[in-house]
Amino acid sequence: MANNRSELATEFTNLVLTSITAEEASPMKPRNPVLVTTSFRSPVSFKRRLKKAAKLKGVEQTQLLIHAVSPILAVILEDQEAGEMLDLFLKQTDAK
Repeated sequence: MANNRSELATEFTNLVLTSITAEEASPMKPRNPVLVTTSFRSPVSFKRRLKKAAKLKGVEQTQLLIHAVSPILAVILEDQEAGEMLDLFLKQTDAK
């Protein structure tokens, strides 16, 4: 079970990072995105892990959170099916 979780975590991380890269390279990327501030309480260990992960991968913490949480929100709000977000990310990476 632990090995499966490790593989899933690795795959999800790679998926998030490739979607960030695809978004940054997209010509449709807005020049001045609207910024909204959201705050939440989290354990110090979570903040450290988030900061470390963003630094290791060379992305902003905000980008990492947005791409990690977007598929979850899509399913909760029933905007899209669980697999649709994955399909979208895969199409973006296949286009390269």
